Amino acid sequence: MLASTVVVVESGADPAEAVAGQVTGRVFRDYDADGVYAATASGNRVAEVGLAGVTVTAYNGAGTSVGTTTTASGGGYTLSGLGNNTALRIEFTGYPAGFTDSTRGGTATATTTANTSNTSVQFVSTGTNGASEVNLGLHKETDLAKSTATPIITAVQAVGTYNGNSSGASAITYITRAAATNTAATTAASTVATFSQVGATWGVAMQALPRTSSTANEGYYVYASAVVKRHSGLGPAGLAGLYRMSVTANSTTGARVGTGTATVERINLAGTGMPSYGTFTRTTADLNSSNTDTGQAPDSGAFAAAGTQGIGGIAYDDGYLYVVNLYDRNVYRYALSTLAFSTNATIPTPSAAPTLISTGLASGERPWAISVHQGRIYLGVANENGLTARVLSLPVGSTSGWTQELSFSLGYQRGIAWSTAAPTTGQTQAQWHAWESNPATLYTASNLGSTWTTWQLSAYGQAILSGLDFDDGGNMLIGLADRFSLQSGEKDPWPNQTNLVVATPVGDTLYAGVSSTGAFSLENGASQAGATAPTLLTVMTAGNEAAARQPGYGGTVATTSEQWTRRNIQHGGREFFEDSLRYDGAGGIDGQGVVHDETTLGAVAALPGIAQVVTSSYDAATSYNSAGNRFLDLTDGHGIDGFNQYTQNDMYFGKGGGIGGVAVLLSDAPVEIGNRAWYDADADGIQDADEPALNGLTVQLWTADSSGNPVSQVGASKTTATVNGQAGTYYFRSQDAATDPTTGFTKNGDYVVKFVKPTTGSPTYVWPGTTPTAFSTTPTWAQLELTTRTAGSNDLIDSNPDPVTGNAPVTVGDFGDDDHSIDAGYVALRTYTITKTIAAGTAPPGAQFTIDVSSATNFRGDDVLSPTNSTTDASRVTVETTSYTLAAGQTLTTTERIPYGYTLRFTEAGIPGAAVAFSPNIGTSDDTGQLVLSASAGALTVANSYTTVTVTKALSPTVTLPGGTTFPIEYTLDGGSTQSTTVAVGTPLTLSVPYATVVKLREPLVGPFSWGGWAWGTGTWTNGATSLTPDANGWVTVTANSSTAAVALTLTNHPYVPPALPFAGGPASDLFTIGGALVLAIGLGLGTWQLLRRRRQGTRAAHRA
Repeated sequence: MLASTVVVVESGADPAEAVAGQVTGRVFRDYDADGVYAATASGNRVAEVGLAGVTVTAYNGAGTSVGTTTTASGGGYTLSGLGNNTALRIEFTGYPAGFTDSTRGGTATATTTANTSNTSVQFVSTGTNGASEVNLGLHKETDLAKSTATPIITAVQAVGTYNGNSSGASAITYITRAAATNTAATTAASTVATFSQVGATWGVAMQALPRTSSTANEGYYVYASAVVKRHSGLGPAGLAGLYRMSVTANSTTGARVGTGTATVERINLAGTGMPSYGTFTRTTADLNSSNTDTGQAPDSGAFAAAGTQGIGGIAYDDGYLYVVNLYDRNVYRYALSTLAFSTNATIPTPSAAPTLISTGLASGERPWAISVHQGRIYLGVANENGLTARVLSLPVGSTSGWTQELSFSLGYQRGIAWSTAAPTTGQTQAQWHAWESNPATLYTASNLGSTWTTWQLSAYGQAILSGLDFDDGGNMLIGLADRFSLQSGEKDPWPNQTNLVVATPVGDTLYAGVSSTGAFSLENGASQAGATAPTLLTVMTAGNEAAARQPGYGGTVATTSEQWTRRNIQHGGREFFEDSLRYDGAGGIDGQGVVHDETTLGAVAALPGIAQVVTSSYDAATSYNSAGNRFLDLTDGHGIDGFNQYTQNDMYFGKGGGIGGVAVLLSDAPVEIGNRAWYDADADGIQDADEPALNGLTVQLWTADSSGNPVSQVGASKTTATVNGQAGTYYFRSQDAATDPTTGFTKNGDYVVKFVKPTTGSPTYVWPGTTPTAFSTTPTWAQLELTTRTAGSNDLIDSNPDPVTGNAPVTVGDFGDDDHSIDAGYVALRTYTITKTIAAGTAPPGAQFTIDVSSATNFRGDDVLSPTNSTTDASRVTVETTSYTLAAGQTLTTTERIPYGYTLRFTEAGIPGAAVAFSPNIGTSDDTGQLVLSASAGALTVANSYTTVTVTKALSPTVTLPGGTTFPIEYTLDGGSTQSTTVAVGTPLTLSVPYATVVKLREPLVGPFSWGGWAWGTGTWTNGATSLTPDANGWVTVTANSSTAAVALTLTNHPYVPPALPFAGGPASDLFTIGGALVLAIGLGLGTWQLLRRRRQGTRAAHRA
């Protein structure tokens, strides 16, 4: 383990080449999801950027962090001070919001690592020169675009009834960014649907469809929703109509495949049991089929219904359509499975009611825009009664509890609708106003008095927050539509007015930067004076770095015709996006006789990878009285290009609105699942840096039933191998992947990954450095089994398959929802045997022997003996049983299974080392046994050698004792407990003891004592000819031989002999001894006298007889 680590962070865009003790690499934004970093654009491939702010941490074999840093500008990083030949697990965490792992780079057999990505957990060794190119690619679901080949869908509104004179007008169009230029003819856009098929629409959304192969073209569903626009008829499905069209894009060029209109299916979202979208209806008197200036009806009812009835924005996400109901001001979530779109004349309704997502809006608040971004639903709201707008968000799946993300005033200074002179304070029609639904009031307020022949220009800004999208940095793009564009038209009759009216909508496009904490800040106005462009906002770049943004176009200028162009006045100064008049094809805007400062119409959509936003706009390109798409630069706001969806034509609305929502068709990124098989040498279920990967394992992908059981195999089996420097890896890519596709593997499904061991042979163990000595031999496939599943808290470094079946269920999502966490750890476990033998001598009858496990370490030397280990885990990680008892001649098989590579050491309790011989042992001594567990090492033999200690009882002089007389003997072995036995004269006591045992013995009798009818003195001990001196407690000590030769002891007792006077014991002892002698003398005298007296009495009796 390293005591300390010095961490160095790269400041440049490119990571350094590693030197000794370093790990270097790059985290990058993988726009095309191919796992390879491309710094420059090529063809339809966008230039990829490094990602700053990603945390990189190195862990050693013990799982301890030994270095951490974050990626710098350009995505590079360097970890230093890691030492040489250090095995490391590198983990990438703290991704910027919305990012997930991209696919690993290269093919299934690739060995190169240059500029290629692996996964968020990688295993390296620093070697002697460090480790370089430890890279990671990340992407967002919205990243996979085709640069300027990205297709764009636009909703276009036509004049009159859907089946009238304008029935053949283009209503839904398709064009790539590359084709949408200011010089292109309107016919460059392909007509997906005509006005006769869908009528007036505004909301558009796209759903990418699964590809059938890596070479197949890309299919999409395009959804469009009806809108109330004055003078533009609703389609066949009515006020709540929703339309679906299928389109196909060339997988390389992005161009639409096929010609002509698509088959349009429709459904009516209103109906019995469904939410109401309003009561607005039209009659022939309100709207007729004519599209001429004087032939149209006034369509008076649309004034109030515009923006208040029908459908606003729509959005698609993961099998659901989100629809904004303008009538009840709520959001509804429709499961696609309930929307049975049809071409039948009878328009169907949903088969089940949608989920209500209540907005809880205050009175006067009007929703429209909706977008799903990074797991949240975003809703745009403007207040019809006051000059405010806000953006709310809600987690996907929730039905209430909106969070306000942004709120701003609509009272900022804006440009003018049109003018032939410099701006004046009296021209207020382009400012935002409260909503007005009365035609008479609206006409008066909007009439600027400018009359050309028989028509008048009118403007009266009423804000609808109609567009929401997010650029590559997560910054918010806001489209503000002018409700007046829905209430009026192009030279259309106004109720009770003589003149025809030409509407001049005054929408807007705004930019809100996001901070590193996810907070949004709207662009701030600055003075337009001077040539230096002011900073308007701070954004997050595509590389996750904060950057200041400012306009990249000039201030107030006069054209050659002396017409003033204010260049986007807003917020008391200049706004960020250049949306004045129309793009002139030469890097600026036209300086024609009529100047329009606010021309965008409220739709916004970011174009991934090229830092552009596409908007809807009138006079978008060089033609007058037209409308289409404008492309604005996200780095400085300038107008890049424009494309007219239509030019001046009676079927369309000229400047008067006429363009609805826009959507970009993003490629459906392939899905990749898989990752790594490894040998779990410490059996903890965690992938540690110093454990080896396993090459050669068979991995299969199967479809699954509802219970997660495998049904049928998908594609061919994989074999774990070294890919891009990462050993033990495997991957399955969906069938639409450009490289290594798996036939039959589609998105949005349940699968089972099966791990299948080969039936013969051994895996290739790829150790991160030198193979540990504990694994001089490694397990075969037959000896391996799956380790504990889902151990720990990090599912990126655990084992997934069921240990019994080898199955790992996985649910696959869509759109680049990669899963690199399906790992499999294997371990080899075994029991072992202990055999007790007697090498010399004889063990005591019934003897039991205790073998202790004195230490246990895993392959890296960690203590894993449970009583002394800090863990309380009773799993296979630690050795739990620390003592075994068995008899001589017995072989005991342990029940605890212990991992291969563990080293166990053993001692025998109560037996001197000289009497113990372990095999195998530690090498320097056979007193301690050692097993390094493996397939061939799992048997321990413990041999003991015994000798004897004999004790012969002797009496001097020899006397005859009563039969069965024995003398007590006490003894201890090696300081153990005192044991008692007996010895008889003529029958020696024999003790069987291990070699070198220290034996202490004593006779627990102190003379004088009476035993066997005799009075005895204290016994004496001899060992052969050597006298043994007892200690104060009467013990004599001998050491057993380290051979079979017995230790022969003699214990001799003598009759008691009183000590001679003077006594050495002092006066008290002398008195005691003398007293005892007198007692004996008197006793003998009295006995003699009594015996003589009885004899006399017997003699007298005989004489009398």
